[in-house]
Amino acid sequence: MSVFAPTPHDLIHSLKEVDAEHDEARWARFVELYEPAIREFIRLQDPDIPKADRDDLVQETFARIVPSIRNGVFDPARGRFRNFLSTVVRHLMIDRLRTQAIRRSPTALEAAERLSGSEAPAAGELLDIKWRLARHHAAVERVFSQSALSEQSRRIYAMTEIDGLSVREISARTGLAANAIRRILSRVRRMIAAVESEYD
Repeated sequence: MSVFAPTPHDLIHSLKEVDAEHDEARWARFVELYEPAIREFIRLQDPDIPKADRDDLVQETFARIVPSIRNGVFDPARGRFRNFLSTVVRHLMIDRLRTQAIRRSPTALEAAERLSGSEAPAAGELLDIKWRLARHHAAVERVFSQSALSEQSRRIYAMTEIDGLSVREISARTGLAANAIRRILSRVRRMIAAVESEYD
């Protein structure tokens, strides 16, 4: 069982029900779960976007998503929540870029046109890749900040995933047995996968 329960499916289903006693906690959980991934998704879509604009887009996303969940606009039978969410964020970014272009800059309009894309399948695939990457980054951040991982486990994961070192190289540097390193990596990866599954 994940220490990060409940799963989004249960959470999203529960958000449809009006329940004043539990609403605040459920929405707080929803924001806690999705805000890091939304921020990372925005950054991946446009790395040059200023922090203030990112903050506004996150707020606008939640303002758009809340009634969509409550009013049944999002239907799990028609697709994954992450696809729905990434489409909402992307449309908000395009609208913002177009508004900026009208006010001041043709380059913002070009960026909006690139973001909206003319080739739907390629754009859809890219969107899915970017969402998965944003989801992974957010999951790693949560596991590293909210779990009881030892500093050694964090360092070993970073040596593998960031520095690209093999188990043998890590063993030579740390003096740990290869099997111990594999167990640590397996545990950290399971924790990250458990958090990532919540974003589906």
